[in-house]
Amino acid sequence: MTVIIGAGTIITGFTGVTSANWALDPGVERLWQLGSMTPYDTLTRARQTVSITCYAGGGPVYNLSPAAACIDSNAQTIIGVSPASCNGGGADAFQATFYCESYSYTKDNPVGYGMESYSFFRFTTAPLPTYILQGITTGTISNDDGVTDPGVVLSSIDATGYNGSVSAGPTSLGEASTEDFGIVSRVGGGTGKQDGKRGRASATIPTQEVFI
Repeated sequence: MTVIIGAGTIITGFTGVTSANWALDPGVERLWQLGSMTPYDTLTRARQTVSITCYAGGGPVYNLSPAAACIDSNAQTIIGVSPASCNGGGADAFQATFYCESYSYTKDNPVGYGMESYSFFRFTTAPLPTYILQGITTGTISNDDGVTDPGVVLSSIDATGYNGSVSAGPTSLGEASTEDFGIVSRVGGGTGKQDGKRGRASATIPTQEVFI
């Protein structure tokens, strides 16, 4: 375990980063068999994951294009992480191309700043896929207050509903919003500062690896 210093840690591919998390997803599957505690075989599909939160406008914008041929997802970014450790060692830097699998935008404070969060992955063990295809992205928007850009664009709306909550208390304040769900054509580029406005949006970008 190494202590790292945020003020000295460099994240490339983004600006205005407020938090970064990276982890191993081992993807290990053991093929158990009767009569033995030893697996018949062990399959490993390890992934490196990265999650980044930044001030809105500081992350990439993806005009999403579901695969109509064998081509890589265009929702990809070269991300570099260079941790600054307390003792000058023990925290490895890395840089690689990562594929985005989810995005969210939040601006809950009408006088605050919008925030964007991205989740990424890349496979790290052979055999590596020849292509990582992008599927049809779906997502939601709750933008009753009319923030200029909630970071998600819906090309079609499949369903509309209502969210809300309120409880008793000294001020008894709650909130309610209209939520649209549909197919997403773009993520990223949400509004940063816009006083008097709030908004939320999220999207999940499905992918499928192909081996040729």
